[in-house]
Amino acid sequence: MLNKSQRDSFIKPDQLCVGLYVHLDLHWTQHPFSFSSFKIEKPDQIATIRSLGLEKIRYTPQKSDCNPPDIALKNAKGELTEVKVVTENNPKAAAKSQEEVSGFNDKLQLIARMVKQAEKIQECEKIFLAHLRALKLMWQNLFSNPVRVSEEATKLVHTMAGSALMESEIAVHLMLDHKMVLTSIPMQ
Repeated sequence: MLNKSQRDSFIKPDQLCVGLYVHLDLHWTQHPFSFSSFKIEKPDQIATIRSLGLEKIRYTPQKSDCNPPDIALKNAKGELTEVKVVTENNPKAAAKSQEEVSGFNDKLQLIARMVKQAEKIQECEKIFLAHLRALKLMWQNLFSNPVRVSEEATKLVHTMAGSALMESEIAVHLMLDHKMVLTSIPMQ
């Protein structure tokens, strides 16, 4: 069986053409396509791939319908000239490209929401640990100053209830995480 390096080759972006089976060696959030490996079916996909700024692109000759064109040929005078692929405007291809761009934007928005949620979770966990330290101090001072501890405990409960109501999605997430942690601790 052929390994990846034996069956795949690299080309420059100028060598892309319809019919090549390409592999975009990028994270899925860095391109607008549904898959990182696919056969180029439309000329606008070529333009999109070129806009990614890759210096070289991996492709699989065995899965391709054609070979990539040479990018440099000698003209009649013996000078090197570039070969450009001529593409026509295709409304269906443009619509497909717009769908891919929209899908890419949806991915970016999802990632932004997830990052924001992770930041909120970290902030809530820091506050939770601060409340645990305050609770420990209250427990230590319970018999020496019960009135003050009662007031502090009331404030703490109101603060915790208010934050749980403000960020309900985060609170549920944290409660589930802590429930899992608590259930995994053996009781003695």
